[in-house]
Amino acid sequence: MDHRKAGEYLRHTPIMRELIKKLQQALSQSLPFLFLLFVTVLFFNQIVFQDKIFVTGDFLRSDTLNQNLPFKYSLYESLRSGSFPLWTDKIFTGFPLFAEGQVGSLYPYNLVLFSTLSFVQAYNLTQVFNFLTAFFGMYVLVRYLGVSRLSSVFSSIAFGLSGFLVVHITHQNIVASSVWLPLLFYAVLRFFDSGKYKFALLGSAILAIQVFAGSLQMVLYSAFSVFLFLHIKLFLDRGKEIGKYVERIIVWSIKFSGIILFGILLSAIQFFPTLELVGESTRAAGLGNIALDSLPYHPRNLITFILPYYFGDPGLGTYSRFGGNWGMFWENTGYVGFLTLVFAGVTVFLWKKQRILVVPFLILFAVSILLTLGKYSPTSFVFHLPGFNSFRVPSRFLLISTFSLAVLAGIGLDHLRSKLRSRSLISWVVAIFILVLLFDLFKFGYQYNPVVDGERVLSPPQILEVVEADVDFPSRIYSIGSTQTYDKINERSGWRNNQDLVVNHMNALDANINMLFDVSSSGGYSGLFLQRNTLFESRVRAGIGIGEQTATISEDSLKLLGLQNVGYLISAYNLKGEGLELIGKTNFSDINYYAYKNEYVLPRAFYINSTDANVVPGIFEKINGEANLKTVSTTNLQLMAQMENPGWLIVSDSYYPGWEAWVDGQKTKVHIAAGLFKAVYLTKGDHNVEFIYRPGSFLWGRVISISALLFLIVFLVRKLNTKKLRN
Repeated sequence: MDHRKAGEYLRHTPIMRELIKKLQQALSQSLPFLFLLFVTVLFFNQIVFQDKIFVTGDFLRSDTLNQNLPFKYSLYESLRSGSFPLWTDKIFTGFPLFAEGQVGSLYPYNLVLFSTLSFVQAYNLTQVFNFLTAFFGMYVLVRYLGVSRLSSVFSSIAFGLSGFLVVHITHQNIVASSVWLPLLFYAVLRFFDSGKYKFALLGSAILAIQVFAGSLQMVLYSAFSVFLFLHIKLFLDRGKEIGKYVERIIVWSIKFSGIILFGILLSAIQFFPTLELVGESTRAAGLGNIALDSLPYHPRNLITFILPYYFGDPGLGTYSRFGGNWGMFWENTGYVGFLTLVFAGVTVFLWKKQRILVVPFLILFAVSILLTLGKYSPTSFVFHLPGFNSFRVPSRFLLISTFSLAVLAGIGLDHLRSKLRSRSLISWVVAIFILVLLFDLFKFGYQYNPVVDGERVLSPPQILEVVEADVDFPSRIYSIGSTQTYDKINERSGWRNNQDLVVNHMNALDANINMLFDVSSSGGYSGLFLQRNTLFESRVRAGIGIGEQTATISEDSLKLLGLQNVGYLISAYNLKGEGLELIGKTNFSDINYYAYKNEYVLPRAFYINSTDANVVPGIFEKINGEANLKTVSTTNLQLMAQMENPGWLIVSDSYYPGWEAWVDGQKTKVHIAAGLFKAVYLTKGDHNVEFIYRPGSFLWGRVISISALLFLIVFLVRKLNTKKLRN
């Protein structure tokens, strides 16, 4: 028998026919995922194949430059040293960075990529994997709902390249938490449809991942949307039988609460520290009307579902700059493509035929729009409820609107497909629709987020060379006027046309940019501002005046900054004030930054002869020496103190729960000095003093999370063993 005949014979054997059939099925099932992977790589090709970084602008500052890059860089350095960034001394004179959440220390993609790749590669690929999660998650969900493969691909693209996700790329924590919404729906629906607890645990795990991603607001909105969907679905199914409906709604509510609770237990290591920080922050009592008034979504913005750039493009400087009653482009945009709206609109006519499937998503969309409208809607009372009153920007409910439209579009497209008789024609028509949608969404979002060479962004700015050359460096810095000069970028045709100005802004070293270059600042930028720091800085700002060409600072403000160990001020204006010395400036076009030396700077640790550690007036006269810092790390300070008289040792780092103090091996109380700093009272003589950051919220949270994770592992192993025994 020759080789040709042998091959022909093998091909027709039952075993080979079955194997070929399975391979064809596997290829058919994997093709949609391969196509979605191709779309993702195509959309992100500028950062996948090059060491470039998305640097999207903003009004007043950039959340990329002023938050995401610095926070992620701190995570990168910490993971490389085998630790988590529990605390940073680089901003706010000390801040619980891990607890803040947006750094995403435990987010799976961050953990793996920042531990193994270069910083730029890891930073970029986390974004790529986030969008892949959105694509794949939506495909899995819509397929489970009974939608065909091609229509599911359509839904996936509508959600994955939606305006909500694309324009929020600069807000990585929002995107990272949001992309898991489809998989959360999938897990919860599978659980309530099948009763299998493995899906309930999957839902809890997804909720925990959303918490780790760093946006509790999107976690709350996701959980709320699932809860609402379940109850609408149950009402449509059992509403006529009141007794059974009430019974089932109680059972379902208890089960869903269990999913939420176990999700909190899994994420306790992050959730508890964040909850503690909220209690210490300016959001401790909720935001009140600020939640509704901050960046409102006016009804006129609904037109952007059809024409996303109707009011202009902020990247080109044509969108109206920040206004209290106007909102911001990236908070007002929920574009999903024109065809998505058309196909979602088709489902309005299907509410009787596919009531259980279509109506819950239609209602979910309607409710999300009402909530998005915030103060312009009768549902505004929701934002005064506990939890909801802790977050700004009601328009982030656009995530739910976008999600609902994408699902409905897949269902609507499937209905139209059923009207065509030719199977080959159906495939071609749907493929054309997918290509048109891709063209539409690429045209909308591909250029919205401009790229800059990573090396250019991460190189030390010119002003830093000036400061580091000074003989008294290092001490903390403070930035003045940078938000005003940043806004000039928007005046000059937007950030997409002024990348040189955006990079030049790095010289301001303002609000976290300093973290990239291992420089400490008394200022900072965060979603959660500590009450003590905010109050202290308000006293500093009270003595600062900014004009058109110059700025002034009072002696009192300089002394308060000196108390924070601020030895240098970086100003976007020519700064006037007693006690300042100009030591250099940048030389970039007409937007330059000046470096000044503060003669009132105090050491990071010093003694005062006073029985009252909270004294601020006259504190300079009471200083009686500088403590010797022996060991300095972010979570550990060791000092040698030589006290000629009893008094206070003050360390100009922020007081925060979790800091402990030890004097000569004996634990002692940490006091609050001058309303902000850490202090211990010392007797006369020489003392070894150590400050250690051991947050109980993190330690207890870690125990709870590990216990919950072990329970999850044991459950899965037992399920796997049971399945093997049955087989």
